[in-house]
Amino acid sequence: MLPGISAALGRTNDKAKIASVVEDIVELFRALSAIPKKEIQGLWGELMLIHEAKDPTALAEAWHAEPGDRYDFNHGSERIEVKTTSRKPRRHHFTLEQLTPPADTRVIIVSMIVESSGAGTSVLDLLDSIRQRLGRKPQLHLRLTRLVHQTLGAAWQTARNVRFDLEASVQSLSYIDSNAIPRVALPLPPNVSEVSFVADIEQVALLLTKAMNDAGPLFRCLTCRNRWE
Repeated sequence: MLPGISAALGRTNDKAKIASVVEDIVELFRALSAIPKKEIQGLWGELMLIHEAKDPTALAEAWHAEPGDRYDFNHGSERIEVKTTSRKPRRHHFTLEQLTPPADTRVIIVSMIVESSGAGTSVLDLLDSIRQRLGRKPQLHLRLTRLVHQTLGAAWQTARNVRFDLEASVQSLSYIDSNAIPRVALPLPPNVSEVSFVADIEQVALLLTKAMNDAGPLFRCLTCRNRWE
């Protein structure tokens, strides 16, 4: 039995809870042969953020309803989008939609440099470790497992061999208000939509850790446990 399934089921007789767990299991196995929906590097960055968060449970609960969602984390008026790159200068792909959220909604961009390392940490290593940090939340971990495998698709078979330097990525973390990201000017010309572009954020002003601590509950989760001030 996959890790977390027996714990998620427990001894409950709640038919709705059992149905939810069974549905997650079915979707998990269905995902194993699907086409990958994202590069492993991007998925690794999102899981690393959960793994290192001061409150991993809150961040995990806000993670993707579906792998293709516009934002990686979504909780009410707070949205978080994770961007990874393998080298400097930091240049990330954005869509104009990501940087123009609904009114009264704030988006924070998390930028990190992800370096390959044969002795590093894999996506599946992070998932295993997150399970330990989630404590008594086996159903949440099962949901994360399902989403990870939906994203990886058939690539799950090689995912454990793709490893990145965890400590280097943590040290490279930068938090940026989406309003500070350089972008295409509005309004767009008539009949133009679905605009995507690459922005160089090397010189963009960063949000300080203390500013994150004064932000909303989801944004406060971003502060890494080993960087807490």
